[in-house]
Amino acid sequence: MQCDQDSLIPLYLEAFLQGKNSWLDEEEEETNEKRVRDQTRERDESETLEEAAADLIRLDRYERRASSRQHRALLAFMNVKMERAVSQTKM
Repeated sequence: MQCDQDSLIPLYLEAFLQGKNSWLDEEEEETNEKRVRDQTRERDESETLEEAAADLIRLDRYERRASSRQHRALLAFMNVKMERAVSQTKM
């Protein structure tokens, strides 16, 4: 049995323990990667929702303006029709 001068742990046991630690490190690393992916996904979803909210606000403003223009055009059309009807009854 060979021992390191700095340690009382035999080399084969130390290698085994390091191997086991590296296995635990891999498992821990996978867990950390999963956690990072989940956080990234949540951040991506929140960023997407923020971008979508801005688009929806612009779309709502566009729809309100379009509706207002349509309403004014309809009123103008009704005025023209009414003026024609009035002018035809006067003749």
